[in-house]
Amino acid sequence: MEKPELLVVDQDPLERETHCRMLGRAGFRCDPSHSAEDALRCLEANRYDLVLTEAGLRDADGAELGLRIRMRRPHIPIFAIADEPGEVATPDLFAVVIPRPVDYSRLAGLILMRLASGRIL
Repeated sequence: MEKPELLVVDQDPLERETHCRMLGRAGFRCDPSHSAEDALRCLEANRYDLVLTEAGLRDADGAELGLRIRMRRPHIPIFAIADEPGEVATPDLFAVVIPRPVDYSRLAGLILMRLASGRIL
């Protein structure tokens, strides 16, 4: 079985590396992305099973990135990481909103359940 492929979008290099490392240990292949624009370029060039993004990026908030992903890839699940639940203005764009600090074992389980279900939201 192939490893699920995730696009991990976070502007903080340490956070981005930590997400990729921890999810890699859980059996996922992760491509890191540092911005909304970079994430959209990655989505054009690669096939991903899921996008994990922080809610507040410098060049776009999570909702804006979510909408842009939905226009390009309507069937890909999107998870958001937020400091506070109210940080995500349009939670209906996201399959799951994960609070910080991230519980990676819980996150990995949620990703696997979402991918097994075939649902995007």
